[in-house]
Amino acid sequence: MRKWLNGFVSVTACLAIHLTVSAQNDFLPSVSSYHCNSSFGGFYLGVHGGFIGYEAIANELPPAYFDAGAFTPTETYETLQAIDPSWEAGLQIGYDWIYDGRFFGLIADWAWSESQAQLLKASTLFIMPLANPVPFTAEASRRMQWFSTFRARGGLNLVDSLVYITGGAAIAEFKTLISGGFSAAGFDTTPHHFHQHLWGWTVGLGMEHAFWQKLSVCIELLYLSFDTKKLSFSADFPDAANAFFFDFSDNGWVGRLGVNYHFAL
Repeated sequence: MRKWLNGFVSVTACLAIHLTVSAQNDFLPSVSSYHCNSSFGGFYLGVHGGFIGYEAIANELPPAYFDAGAFTPTETYETLQAIDPSWEAGLQIGYDWIYDGRFFGLIADWAWSESQAQLLKASTLFIMPLANPVPFTAEASRRMQWFSTFRARGGLNLVDSLVYITGGAAIAEFKTLISGGFSAAGFDTTPHHFHQHLWGWTVGLGMEHAFWQKLSVCIELLYLSFDTKKLSFSADFPDAANAFFFDFSDNGWVGRLGVNYHFAL
């Protein structure tokens, strides 16, 4: 998957340079004949909404208490993974430069999302070999509260339409809930909450069509990927170190439909 994404990013970069810088490219000899010089160009402001397929992955790292030698788990460490299909809605602002049958633009957008991945429902992870074995329970969930992208886009300026590829930086707010402990009287299983803002990157493609005076409708497909972040928490249990460690990675597919108002038209 990582190799495929790296290849996709490389091809996207090459195509962006090819379409927006090489005005005399021999592979596109007839693009200028489809040029429409009145539908786009300048500042625009718009709204959008759509769906997001949010994926969260949590890798359980070796907890410190394994070194104490007092307990031996009956299960190995796990990779927790969950996908949550949800909605997103927000605003975008941008500026486009129109060339002979081609265009280049910059866009910034912000979207609210209630995507929540339930990585682990309250359940038993392993049982310690005590005199009276007590199940150790844990729960983990992660939510993408909102996200924003800062992108370049470039492609073809056809009759009343733009067809383009896009890529750039992304930032999002994540809220994580983790709890763990022995499900027995006298032991704390208070949930732990974490709040993070993480940077990442995005690539995608889209199309925009002018349909009435200064208004246009656009459709986009974006892939988002964010930095991996380690988190730790403490669980109350007897006679052992009590730190647990996870690393989280987040990504998602966004499909959206938007409407833009062009000020310069």
